[in-house]
Amino acid sequence: MEKIAVIDVGTNNVLLLIARKNGDSVQVLKRKSAISALGRNMKNNKITLSALKRLKKILYEYIEYSKLFTSKIIVVGTSCAREAQNSNVIKEWLKKTHSIYFKIISGEEEAYLNGVANLTDFPNKKMVFFDVGGGSTEFTYVDNGKICRVFSLKLGIRRLHNDFSDLSNRLKFTKKNLQKLPKQN
Repeated sequence: MEKIAVIDVGTNNVLLLIARKNGDSVQVLKRKSAISALGRNMKNNKITLSALKRLKKILYEYIEYSKLFTSKIIVVGTSCAREAQNSNVIKEWLKKTHSIYFKIISGEEEAYLNGVANLTDFPNKKMVFFDVGGGSTEFTYVDNGKICRVFSLKLGIRRLHNDFSDLSNRLKFTKKNLQKLPKQN
């Protein structure tokens, strides 16, 4: 029975999941969530020093906690890490201080993984899963229990707050972006 810790570094939250894998079954052992606000006040595609400091503190705590369960620790970056010109700071810090590789995944990979995580709860259904994040929203189209299409939009709560000071412009931006989604039955 293999134990794995996965840390999801999002634009606003950092999530920790520790699970035990036994064949095809997965048992969740621990979950944690902390607000890093990594994308707060991100300008010119650069994460602020204060946000990096908050993130490092959370990552240090999560990694040390994970080591109580397993040595297999995976750290994944999403929207903010994809866009930030200085996300290499996170990658280098993780490698130097913890010997952990920081994998930045695409929006499509993020949508696919969201689908995989939810398929067992909704077998043989035709539906769309969507995950509203801080920097992006991922859509996973499922038909008969299989992922048939994935899509990612640069549309997230932190992004809206960074880019627009009023609700009216946030709504306009959201409606415009949602028009990019493929039309499905």
